[in-house]
Amino acid sequence: MEVDYFLTDHLGSVRVIVDGNGVVKERNDYYPFGARQVRSDDPQLAANRYKYNGKEEQVTGNLEWLDYGLRMRDLVLRRWFSMDLLSENYLSKSPYHFSGNTLV
Repeated sequence: MEVDYFLTDHLGSVRVIVDGNGVVKERNDYYPFGARQVRSDDPQLAANRYKYNGKEEQVTGNLEWLDYGLRMRDLVLRRWFSMDLLSENYLSKSPYHFSGNTLV
């Protein structure tokens, strides 16, 4: 049985996947809004769906959405697809922001 190791950055984004022998199986670089920088020389695993912020990429319909639990985020449009469920508690902010527009 082969074991893969997921190496993440400070945001939880999967940057490198290596196997038990140290061979790089996947390498990822991201734009600030979450889209992956496509490079032809970087290997990719089709089975890996955990990418930016360690969130699972939804592959149904090839939409490139990330599952943040209660909301989906589009990496191409850089937008949320639903309002924050707690937005009425923060009326001075947009209902479509994430965590007060700060990183958590």
